[in-house]
Amino acid sequence: MITPLASIDVKVYSPLIGGYGGTSYSLELNEVEPIRPTEIKALWRWWYRVVLNDGNKTYDELDKEVSKRLGSTSEVSKYVLRVTTKELPKCENYNNEFFEKLYNEMRKGSKEGKIMDLLFETLDKMERQSEYSKLKPPLKRLHEKISSMYEARKFLVLPREAEGESDEIQKNENKEGVIKYLKRLFQQTFLLDEEIEAGIEVYGFDTSTATNDLLVLLLGLFLDGIGSGSSRGFGSITPIRISSPYIPKDIIESVNKRNYEKALKSLFENLNKMFNLNLSLKTSPPASVSVSNTSSIRYFDCFIINTSDKPLLSTGTRKLVAIARAVNKLEWKREILRKSQQVNMKATTYARSRPGIKKPEFHFHGANIHTFLLGLPRSQRGYGYRVVNREGEDESIRRKSTISFKILGENYILIKVFYAMDFPDELKHFGMYHRQGIEVKNLEVFNSYDNYVNMFDKNNFQFPYVKGTFNFENAYKFAIKIIYDIIK
Repeated sequence: MITPLASIDVKVYSPLIGGYGGTSYSLELNEVEPIRPTEIKALWRWWYRVVLNDGNKTYDELDKEVSKRLGSTSEVSKYVLRVTTKELPKCENYNNEFFEKLYNEMRKGSKEGKIMDLLFETLDKMERQSEYSKLKPPLKRLHEKISSMYEARKFLVLPREAEGESDEIQKNENKEGVIKYLKRLFQQTFLLDEEIEAGIEVYGFDTSTATNDLLVLLLGLFLDGIGSGSSRGFGSITPIRISSPYIPKDIIESVNKRNYEKALKSLFENLNKMFNLNLSLKTSPPASVSVSNTSSIRYFDCFIINTSDKPLLSTGTRKLVAIARAVNKLEWKREILRKSQQVNMKATTYARSRPGIKKPEFHFHGANIHTFLLGLPRSQRGYGYRVVNREGEDESIRRKSTISFKILGENYILIKVFYAMDFPDELKHFGMYHRQGIEVKNLEVFNSYDNYVNMFDKNNFQFPYVKGTFNFENAYKFAIKIIYDIIK
């Protein structure tokens, strides 16, 4: 006998479903990719493996335990998931004729140049023409979507030259490649800043562990998303309504009232009791951390940032752009430079009040700022982080970022950190001043951002010592603090 266990309504924000080669929306079919049960089930399985991982189990051992509950190719799942996608966003009148006109407008006056330099100017002109007033979404909205995607996930809006796309208006006619690029640009960005509402129904053949299992599902829904870019906020899932006799009432009430901070705290408390964990919801960067050889929930932190009083983070797209900036090494450099200028100004004021004392200056170099915690591969034109074998060839190494992000509701950004150090021992950093590469463990780094932001030592009139040999504990403290400062 199958028993209804839970009904969970969710909103999915700006999903990028379909993988690198696909898009969430099809111009030809005028259809949006729906939320699929397999995506929710995969998320459930992933977080269950994390919850059960005490740091001593292999992937196969964890998957075997999870399969007893959620099934596999050789075992029947205890649960059935049904996902119903509610009303999907639609567009109107973006047909072949429109893209022909857009191309012709961009070419007027024999213009040449990059699409991005011509596109927004052209869209603004077309928006004022009555024949385009019935387009949905409006041209202004299309303009906003493309420009926001360019900031938040730039590589998705770059041309795929191998597929015949062109992002440049040329003197020699290249109409086909440009129109192909424009169409993909629109399809790729169509769901940006859109919400898809879906209903998740959970049924069970066995209710003996239903509460435990449903709480892990909720953990995944609260902390994760679906589709490409989910670690950077795209496809973020927000539970908006829950009905279930197997889920604690305080969690249900908090979700139904949109009190997500309270709901998360209650969820963590219940999971701690059931799985002997130590989860907590934090609101400021950590003073100390402990690291593990693997991504374990026992070496995990979840930080919550309330954006309700921050106008610059008032919309979902602004949050996505803020997250993109927070994982950009150039922004890290700018933030450190900004802080150093503040400290230098304080030092100047102090020195002026004491004649004869020379004002110290604080300088830093970008080579000492390391970002491989944000995932591998991470290199361009031979510089960056690479694993090179004895023959001097690059190894194809992929490692998911240990720091990820989530947009929760209208007012929250979550920063999730697995304090893992399972990066390749052979990982090296290649830079302008060490072209042969230096192993990460031997790098000189800024190892304490807390020291860096403090005032210089007035007794010795020196800036705090901020450099040191790399270690993971300080690397995580540094990364979380600077990410916090950039987002806030």
